[in-house]
Amino acid sequence: MKKAPYLGKIKLFWHKDYNIPLIGKKEKENVYEVNLTPPGDVRPAFKKDIHLIKKSVDKLINGASSFFNYPILINNIPELDKMDEVITDGFIVGKIRFNSDSWDFDFFPSQSGAKVLLGFILNKYNNPDKAIKRTRHVIVDSSAAEKIAMGKNILAPGIIYSTEFKKGDYVYLFTDKNDFIGVGRALIDSKDLINISRGTVIKRKIYYNEILSPETIIKSYRYILSLRKKLDNSIEKFGDMINQFSDISTIYLPDFDPWKLFPVGLLKYWKFIVAMNASFLKNNERRTIDFIRGIAKQYNQEKYLVSFSGGKDSCVVLELIIRSGLEFCAFFVDTGIELPETVNYVERVIEKIKEYYSDETKEEVISDYKILRSGHSLIARVPSNRFWSGVKKLGYPAMDWRWCCKTNKLAPVRIVVEKFLNKIKISFGGIRKYESFQRSKEGKISKNIWTNQINVYPIYDWNALETWLYILWRKIPVNPLYGEGLMRIGCYPCPFSHMADFFLLEKLHPNLINKIKTYIKSLPKTREVNLEEFFRKGAWRWLEPPKKVSYNITLKRPASSLINNVVLHDNIIEVYLDNDIDESSIIDSIKILLRDKVRKINLKNQD
Repeated sequence: MKKAPYLGKIKLFWHKDYNIPLIGKKEKENVYEVNLTPPGDVRPAFKKDIHLIKKSVDKLINGASSFFNYPILINNIPELDKMDEVITDGFIVGKIRFNSDSWDFDFFPSQSGAKVLLGFILNKYNNPDKAIKRTRHVIVDSSAAEKIAMGKNILAPGIIYSTEFKKGDYVYLFTDKNDFIGVGRALIDSKDLINISRGTVIKRKIYYNEILSPETIIKSYRYILSLRKKLDNSIEKFGDMINQFSDISTIYLPDFDPWKLFPVGLLKYWKFIVAMNASFLKNNERRTIDFIRGIAKQYNQEKYLVSFSGGKDSCVVLELIIRSGLEFCAFFVDTGIELPETVNYVERVIEKIKEYYSDETKEEVISDYKILRSGHSLIARVPSNRFWSGVKKLGYPAMDWRWCCKTNKLAPVRIVVEKFLNKIKISFGGIRKYESFQRSKEGKISKNIWTNQINVYPIYDWNALETWLYILWRKIPVNPLYGEGLMRIGCYPCPFSHMADFFLLEKLHPNLINKIKTYIKSLPKTREVNLEEFFRKGAWRWLEPPKKVSYNITLKRPASSLINNVVLHDNIIEVYLDNDIDESSIIDSIKILLRDKVRKINLKNQD
């Protein structure tokens, strides 16, 4: 696991009386802080998230998925691929992680979660034998149980019985008297047990320093049940209040209503959560609007740019700018590799803005970009073949070879700003420090070296839960892709995506993932391999895969060594070449990489 970065104070509190999350706390309220893994950018779980959690939990305990019929929060934690802490009822139940080997999600319970989920199934069936049969488990000899309960690993001779499991699976551990002694991680497949007479079979992961009876385990779940009764009783008590949502967004669109992201059965809970956080949301809104107006007073511009990506954060910033009363232009770059849902969503929001302000659209072409602009919006469309032409000449982009942002976003932004928006010196964007270490380094105000504008990030200090609760409170329209399990809304071929993102996209748009695979298949590799295995392992997302990536076969990037041998000065780029390199193809590649950034390219042979 990566070292968890500290990017700011983790703002998640839990109200003991109501059993709900809060983004702040008041004096004398019965609340406590929830201890999360940094950076703590916690958010609500939506339809697809809940489906994936339930499906992965049922693989461990068949039937335990119905435990997750109350509000769930998700906290993304640093890993090579997608891994989230799952929070409900004020505690971390476990983690859900994407496994590229099985091409699916796995659930790993926490110490408390293992007991509560087992207690749930024991309570449900009221029969220990039936309940235990629902789990992935092994039964150990009573003589070994006490040592295992104290933290020892499970050896082959001590196993009496096992269900089917695979190497890496989490497995419940029981005695032959139905007592619970912990959870371990399998080091072999269960089918191989018959051939093993000695050695460690299951590595202990969770233990309690004692053997726990079914009656004791059930009590842990019944405590959670008492908390849930508090929540249900509170909703009955405050029923009238939770449905009062006034002053909703001026760009509200029923088709993109954020409440549609939740299963219907959870709406009453989340409405109550929003209502109980309303005072904190009002304070956040007031402070942020004051900040925006302070920037406007300092720079005194006629109009301000709003960078609109189609993601939740930029839409919140757009809402806050509208509420601030500033004249603005919402600017979206269609990179040619956006997901269709994103393009449709942005177009609908822009149409709503034009309708609200009675704007008319002008169409024109600059360079090879199609421009759609109005009094309060501008869309720049990059040719759809721009990215794939670059792949053929420069190789597939990588986390450590990210040429595509320059060709498909930064260069168009620079050209459009110079042509149409050159009088605008301030650009408001939706970057938040809790998103990543890189974004935390931006600061709340920074200089854009591509446009010479000043970037301002009004919600820089907000976490994801604050952002989402604000969206729900003001009914700000959101991209429907958030309801499909995607938290990163951007270019679909992006190498910075988790393999979990590609897994989810393959369900939504198999044609787009097949297009990526087709190009990957056509590109040279460091070693010939099976295409599907190569794609799923994900090492192709790096130029040089890090050591922690065990599968290190990747793509060859013919242009990468070239670009590393570059001198850039006075808008002239000098590239030192080997004698056998074709100069015309190099010039084409450089132009794609640094489009309109330099006036002249000098090629010199390397001595």
